Amino acid sequence: MKGKDHATTIYETLGLAAQQEELRIWRQALRSYRSRSWHLAEVNLHNLQRLAPGCMLYPMYADRIRSARSRPMTADWESVTVFDEK
Repeated sequence: MKGKDHATTIYETLGLAAQQEELRIWRQALRSYRSRSWHLAEVNLHNLQRLAPGCMLYPMYADRIRSARSRPMTADWESVTVFDEK
């Protein structure tokens, strides 16, 4: 969130049965993203975009991966995004 200096968890409500597979794949994608396993994260994000084409979160993470691949990663890289605007 804008103006925050530390990570803030943001939650989204999910349906029960219909979105359980989506949630399982999202957890895999996020785990892969945080461990810098870019290829696996991209595969999961691609599958998520097919399951939920209207969700803006998955393309955003795919863009972050493309950006991360274009610059050298340092040991102090964190999977936290700082927002400059609302």
